[in-house]
Amino acid sequence: MTESREKTAVPDTIPAGPKWTGPDDPAPGSEYFAQPSYSRREIATHVAGAVLNAGACVAVAVELVRAGGTPSSRIPSAVAGLLAGGYAADLASGVLHWAFDTWFDENTPGVRRVVLIVREHHIYPQRIFNHGLAQDVGIMSWFGLAGVAPSLLTARSRGMVADLTRVAGLSFSVLLTLSLEFHKIGHRTESPRAIAALQHAGILLSVKHHMKHHAREHDSHYCLVNGVGDRTLGRLGLFRLLERAVRASSGIDPRTDDRLWRRRFGRWVSGS
Repeated sequence: MTESREKTAVPDTIPAGPKWTGPDDPAPGSEYFAQPSYSRREIATHVAGAVLNAGACVAVAVELVRAGGTPSSRIPSAVAGLLAGGYAADLASGVLHWAFDTWFDENTPGVRRVVLIVREHHIYPQRIFNHGLAQDVGIMSWFGLAGVAPSLLTARSRGMVADLTRVAGLSFSVLLTLSLEFHKIGHRTESPRAIAALQHAGILLSVKHHMKHHAREHDSHYCLVNGVGDRTLGRLGLFRLLERAVRASSGIDPRTDDRLWRRRFGRWVSGS
């Protein structure tokens, strides 16, 4: 991904506005997170990811239809595929969220833009609404493609395993591609009744669940589809295990850059 190399010197202390200031309200210090418009190459990369991912999903869906079989015989594999793909998408969204929250900084080649978006999100969470659907889908389509592409290998295959693989790949791709939109749902003070019902049922990310991520050290509740990954492998210590592994191999402490940015803005940092 092409990114501007222009960087603004960042002072050690930055007067901050209220944490929950609205996306259109003045946010002191937000200029340090500002990025130039997307380059043609970046836009082309986003479009390519979206087109390839959509094409792969359509191809897999066509194979599902062609597979035939009675509906009653295919329901178990479809349900299993939806559950497996949905869980994998939720967990994958959490791992990606954890990775950018915990590692990298704005000087890391290739991810400067994403890092600054993530750091700003912990300073002014509601400014996430300033990033549009096209931008989010363009980025996440590549990750969704990685999940649905293997399902293309089941072309012309028939049976429960083939159906399960296709449905799982499709649900994974669609849910992960839209995970940043589900993230925004977890920040809305009001949602349509249908969305609120899905949140209450635990099918979509709830505000109550996600706000636990924005408390104190921002080191839990990473998953963005519905949070089931947080309540299972997350609760069992997956993210701390990953942190220990990365720290042992790199010598870098987790959340070093995120803590630095929060400290600059006078936000809460453990041990301060």
